[in-house]
Amino acid sequence: MTKGNGGTTLIELVIALAVIGILCSSFLGIQLIFAKINRISRQHLTAGSIAGNLYELAKGMTISEFIDWTSADSILQDGFLFTIEAERYWPKTSPNNMDYIDLIVTQNSDNGFLCYSIGNSIDETHVFSGNGPLQIKLISDNTNTKLLLEDGEGNTASYSFDSVKADSVVNLHTHGISEGQEIIVLIEEQTNKNMKIYVYEPLLYNGCTKIQSEKQEVNTKELWQAYQHDNLLVTSRKSVTPEGIPIYLQVKAYEDIGGEWDSKPISRRQGVIICSNFLSKSSK
Repeated sequence: MTKGNGGTTLIELVIALAVIGILCSSFLGIQLIFAKINRISRQHLTAGSIAGNLYELAKGMTISEFIDWTSADSILQDGFLFTIEAERYWPKTSPNNMDYIDLIVTQNSDNGFLCYSIGNSIDETHVFSGNGPLQIKLISDNTNTKLLLEDGEGNTASYSFDSVKADSVVNLHTHGISEGQEIIVLIEEQTNKNMKIYVYEPLLYNGCTKIQSEKQEVNTKELWQAYQHDNLLVTSRKSVTPEGIPIYLQVKAYEDIGGEWDSKPISRRQGVIICSNFLSKSSK
């Protein structure tokens, strides 16, 4: 077949249309790929933003709010599933031959007190509420440390924490207590285990914390240097702000795939926060 001046043969037209078809299909394929990538990116950004907001929210929580929040299995928000994992954080400089118990005493809504007991793990958290003086009896041996708590009305609670290391450290936080609150810590006769008690209290302390052993009674308000007798050490650390408890927090986000949550998170926010708001919800 011949063509005239400026004309186009049928074969050339067919080839041109075929080339255009190939280019269009390739272009549409690229567009679909970019659309999928953009959708995935938006999901990851949205999930990451929510995870970051949840992480920042945890920083301002009271200790009671934080314990309630981390006890939830999961959180559903904007079509994503978020899981919360919290664990006590131990700096590399921390001695590894010590078992820790943190006792956080705060005021509750009835002008009584709440006492949170946290062991080596956040999972080892217990709450005792009461009125009047708080008595804490510590009984420690080579395998565990037992807490016997009693308030002024005779209400009691008992908790046990694993304690297999050479030293037991008890941190007593009192920045959140009400004026006039009395705390008495009774130390039973120890075995060969060393016990260190650190009392964190405000500079202008209106409460009363006493440490009693068989040999001595120590009022921390009058304690300006460490008291030590045999294998018992008592130290008062006075400060304007609470010492806080380092917590390693991890928030993971999962997406829904075909009606089931994906086994791998699409985003996460993690880091170490300092849980130092020891006021109760009602006294904030």
